[in-house]
Amino acid sequence: MVKASKWCENIIEKGLWILLFIVPLAMGSYARTGFLLFKVLVTQGILLLLLLVWIIKMILEKEVRLVRTPLDLPILFLFSFGLLSLINVFHFAVGLQELFILLTYILLFYLIVNNLKNFRQVERIFIPVFLAATLVSVEGILENWGWGVLVTRGERPPEIFSFIGNPNYIAQYLITVLPLSITVSLFTSNKVKKTFSTLISAILIFCLFLIFSRGAWLGFLVSLVFLGFILPLPKLKLSIPAKWVIPLLVFVILVSYFVLTTQQQELFRRVPARIINWKSALLMIRARPFLGSGIGNLYFVLPRYLLPQFHEILPMQRIAESHNDYLHIWAETGIFGLLAFLWLIMAYFRRGFQRLRSETGYQRTLVAAFMAAVLATLTQSFFSFNLHRPVSNLMFWTILALTIIGQEKVFLSSRRKSSYSIVVSLAVLFAILFYTCSIRPFVADFYYRKGRRYTQHQEWDKGFILLKKAIEIDPKNPQIHYALGNAYGKSKEYDKAIVEYREALAIDPYHVYARTNLGIVFHLIGKDLRAAGELKKAIALHPFHGEPHFYLGQIYEKRENIEGAKGKYREAERAHLKYGQALLSWGQPEKAAREFKKALRLNPESEEARRGLEQAATARSGS
Repeated sequence: MVKASKWCENIIEKGLWILLFIVPLAMGSYARTGFLLFKVLVTQGILLLLLLVWIIKMILEKEVRLVRTPLDLPILFLFSFGLLSLINVFHFAVGLQELFILLTYILLFYLIVNNLKNFRQVERIFIPVFLAATLVSVEGILENWGWGVLVTRGERPPEIFSFIGNPNYIAQYLITVLPLSITVSLFTSNKVKKTFSTLISAILIFCLFLIFSRGAWLGFLVSLVFLGFILPLPKLKLSIPAKWVIPLLVFVILVSYFVLTTQQQELFRRVPARIINWKSALLMIRARPFLGSGIGNLYFVLPRYLLPQFHEILPMQRIAESHNDYLHIWAETGIFGLLAFLWLIMAYFRRGFQRLRSETGYQRTLVAAFMAAVLATLTQSFFSFNLHRPVSNLMFWTILALTIIGQEKVFLSSRRKSSYSIVVSLAVLFAILFYTCSIRPFVADFYYRKGRRYTQHQEWDKGFILLKKAIEIDPKNPQIHYALGNAYGKSKEYDKAIVEYREALAIDPYHVYARTNLGIVFHLIGKDLRAAGELKKAIALHPFHGEPHFYLGQIYEKRENIEGAKGKYREAERAHLKYGQALLSWGQPEKAAREFKKALRLNPESEEARRGLEQAATARSGS
């Protein structure tokens, strides 16, 4: 029995290695569009298997045994207030999915705390983390030069995506790993570890500065300052290779700065939009300050409170995040949810400082590195929403657990059959939620994307079948209804298109494309009054969407309101020009060219549209 129990512990440890290595690299078959959903699915699938191994281990030991940690109460309250927020939720299915994701990372925390018991196990965790971070960084660096695995050879993408799907998410991941790799490179006595960790640190920093994420830079700097105070460098007896670490890092920073593209520097223009995000989130909080608007529902609710200046800065962008994790938590789960999260952080740092006082040598150094990594994450969270993304969450909860490991007392030790029943029931509940909240949406997403590809090639019958299957599996996904509405509209089945667009808008009233297309379909079947109403609503949602202005102009022209039609055509031209310039600044010249061509059709004498087309052509040839 003892030997079998050890086997279970070994499987759990190796399973955690696989989890930390695979999730940052895992992607759906449709690359960038399949990052988040697939990473969550992989995380939950591996954790379900590890949970079953843990249960088998407890059965073999004939004891349900859990350890007490200082984070137990804040974790309980955080989950409880997330659950309570479902009272106000707008989209229950999405709220349940997000609550299950939170439960996933809580399970990860307790799986690590209860099954990793010594310093060597903690140190071995670095192997998969460093390997995955290096692969992510190398792919990002190669993408910047047009040689990445995920890009067309020789073509530089507008931003670095690597295996994670968004430059900010990559930056968050890197600043979580960097304090660990830098600490190992400076403090380990093993020359092999020192050499490899120094090389890894240089690669990660080079990628970080190519990304040009200011919040991540600040988080990284804060983590280094923290390490400098806790582990002062003058006390170190550096070997010759380690003395080159800091000059190497400075060199990498300088080189990274000078190779930044113009497009990346354009990101500074988005600062005012972030401020508007925060103000809009505060308006959302003011509406429901105590229990929030429902966990996972900020995407559906925040547009209601969006300040109109947002569209001047980022035309045709959907405000989907508050770009501040603390405001995000408060808006979704209320002030009590935010207080529970802050309690969790305070309890963590209190325990961390206790360990710094009690530990010595290299073990103390690694505890400081863990705390620095968490501090980097929390700093960037003032400017981003990384705690709501799978890779960042995986690292955050893993590091919380690794810091807590050691000297914890058992708070539950039971040999009763009822205890086994509770544990098995929880595992069954997790499996049910995994199927409902993860597998079904993933399968629906697969059918949706495959069906959409068929409809894009006008293979209507195959597309309709797959999109309808997707809706059967996930009926509350507005994007699937929207795609099916588009397919019906293009195949001139207008009545069915209207039904699907209305379904999409019932789920997501701020879906501007569904609103616009509903208005266009009404116009095509001669119901101009209804069309005008829908098009005006679309313009109110996104003033710089050209199509609603254009079709409203057509309706005015049909009704012989010539001046009104001219005004709408001018607004459509302005919208296309504004959106085209925005797309050009975001490094998307092909899409920008399409907008400029639309503006030119409305006004063949537009010099601004001609200049825009020239700029887009230059940008395409330069890429």
